[in-house]
Amino acid sequence: MTSYDMALLLLLCICDFSAVCTQQLAFQKDSSGFVSMIGYTSIVYGFAADFFIFDVSVNFYQAIASAVIIMVNLATTYKKLKSKQ
Repeated sequence: MTSYDMALLLLLCICDFSAVCTQQLAFQKDSSGFVSMIGYTSIVYGFAADFFIFDVSVNFYQAIASAVIIMVNLATTYKKLKSKQ
């Protein structure tokens, strides 16, 4: 493992730690429906990392599964936020 790989792993750990901390604060301050909707944007970031960093293309079934997860999450969030009004 090179020093560049170690630096990337360290950066990844720092980003993950800050993501967990900010998500915890968001759950304390706002409704969980909105916060969970924002949490599922990591699917998009994962696909972008696969494509741009690792040169892995997304197959049809991965795209469909991700779309279903995101659509269900959006529908659930919309329903929760609509019921509060």
